[in-house]
Amino acid sequence: MKYLIFLFVISVIVLPAKFIIPLSILIMVLYFSLDRTVLNILKRKSTLFLFAIVAIIQPILIGEPTNSMMGVSYSGLGVINGLAMFCRAIVIINSISILNRRTDKESIRYFWGKLGIEQFDAVFTKSQEQLPEIKESFSKSIKNFNGKNLLKPGKSKPAEFFANLIVPFLHKSNSLSSKNNFNEE
Repeated sequence: MKYLIFLFVISVIVLPAKFIIPLSILIMVLYFSLDRTVLNILKRKSTLFLFAIVAIIQPILIGEPTNSMMGVSYSGLGVINGLAMFCRAIVIINSISILNRRTDKESIRYFWGKLGIEQFDAVFTKSQEQLPEIKESFSKSIKNFNGKNLLKPGKSKPAEFFANLIVPFLHKSNSLSSKNNFNEE
């Protein structure tokens, strides 16, 4: 089954857009028969946001307008390419999810070890511990910055805004890296 999933991912990446949409539907039906939770990805806000960007906004902005709906011109080829891009993303995300669920942890550790990431578990655990602190640092930076000036023409300073977001994160990661007990070779 692992090799079949790998073949699906390669075919989704390589095939042209006109074949991707029906192939993706068939692959998702097969994945649904293996694991009933694969369609839950379609309920996420991030997935709907991705769909809106690649299948709705992109054809309006990019490409030569060939069709019109409710007074809005859009590229028909852009819609097809956007849907194909969305289907590719869904198939690849679900392929990785199914492989992670069906593969034992020792095989995953062996795979990451071959890639040179021997301490994947320690790094992953440490990142999960640090995520709330980083999130808190970002939200403090956003609250401290005057967001009203960001939207005003001439008064906006996006570089300053992003610097205020990034600097606390960098200082926090430097202080945390000295506490790490990882073996460096």
